Amino acid sequence: MDAFRAAGIDVFTLDDLDLGDVDAYHLVENYGVFVGQTMTHDGQPLPMLTLYPESEGAGIEDLEARTDWDHWGLHGMPDVDPSWRLRATIADRSLSGLVHVDDDGQDDIELWRAAQTVSLPEDWWALLDRAQHVLVVGPVKKADHQALQAAGDAGELLAVIARVVFH
Repeated sequence: MDAFRAAGIDVFTLDDLDLGDVDAYHLVENYGVFVGQTMTHDGQPLPMLTLYPESEGAGIEDLEARTDWDHWGLHGMPDVDPSWRLRATIADRSLSGLVHVDDDGQDDIELWRAAQTVSLPEDWWALLDRAQHVLVVGPVKKADHQALQAAGDAGELLAVIARVVFH
């Protein structure tokens, strides 16, 4: 940018513009989610959240660029990263978003935000409450378990274990 400016070319970035409180969520790629569960290495059930693309550029390249998640082949468990948070609303047993927080506790990456409130099945909510963590995996091409299996078999999944934050 500096080279263009030195050459007399006016260059503007979003930071140069005074746009006020712009919701950056809609300016980057985002995902939809569906719930499931898996088993830990010691046979304990663990809730699982699977991501599928909701915007055109969402996919494996986007997740590789925006996260440091492990490649995952449906076996074993990826690392726990407490900076990734799945936000859950106790009052209506729903999920509200999946975010990464920086060292100051501020959201710096938002991959998914609930467009509407949907109460989760009681047994899945109870599992989420017990585990306090969730396996987040993706992306899959569409929201179904066959797509998850196909992506895992093709080596096209990234995963992390995120902390659940109840509010």
